[in-house]
Amino acid sequence: MIKRLKNYYGNKLLSDFNPFIIESYRSKRRKDGKKPATVNKEVGILRRIFSIAVDNNWLNSNPALQRFVKPLFVGNTKKRILSKEEEQSLLSACYDDALYLKAIVLCALHTGMRKSEILALKWSDVDLEKSMITILIQKNRKKSLIPISATLKKELETLYINKKSENVFVNPVTGKPYVNIRKTYIKVLERANISNFTFHCLRHTACTRLFELGVSVDVVKEIMRHSDISITLEVYNHIHQERKIEAIA
Repeated sequence: MIKRLKNYYGNKLLSDFNPFIIESYRSKRRKDGKKPATVNKEVGILRRIFSIAVDNNWLNSNPALQRFVKPLFVGNTKKRILSKEEEQSLLSACYDDALYLKAIVLCALHTGMRKSEILALKWSDVDLEKSMITILIQKNRKKSLIPISATLKKELETLYINKKSENVFVNPVTGKPYVNIRKTYIKVLERANISNFTFHCLRHTACTRLFELGVSVDVVKEIMRHSDISITLEVYNHIHQERKIEAIA
């Protein structure tokens, strides 16, 4: 990502940047066939870089602020939730070269953790005795405790016995943590005959399962680490609406 930006912008100084230069980069990326969400993410990284520059008095203003560079329209994407049958099919499809993915998928389903958080998870963050995972929330640098289910604990205990690294999920060949699991994840989805389901949808599924079990909104917010309770309520209201439709049917 950073390398791509450097190749495009060359050796420009921070002070050379303005909203028009950033807009030209966006246009080029769209012509290259990149999706609006991808381009928005890249501009978001630029925005953060300039924010750091302003905080350190290297710049007077941030040229990538949203009031200067409006995010591209992404469109409404439906949050896909796994059915119980699909969940079992997905886990059963994690075999042979994709066996390692089972523990990662279970971790996502049973904790609601994001992919980046799961792949970066270290054993120092996992307390198997107390059945707790500690996550550091990047936005406010606060720690959040996530309970470990009995099913996930069993999987983690197996990994712990055979651990060869400080990271929880590592490639047994290289001994290094996984960086990109996309190819294997797509293969597993195809095996399970599941379509239109991103890895992030596992987090939506976890959130939905909590509400289906009757967990209160405030507790779900804490477990999912939503920045605002409105995000949690959005999921709750969606489930509530579906239940009303089922009741009428």
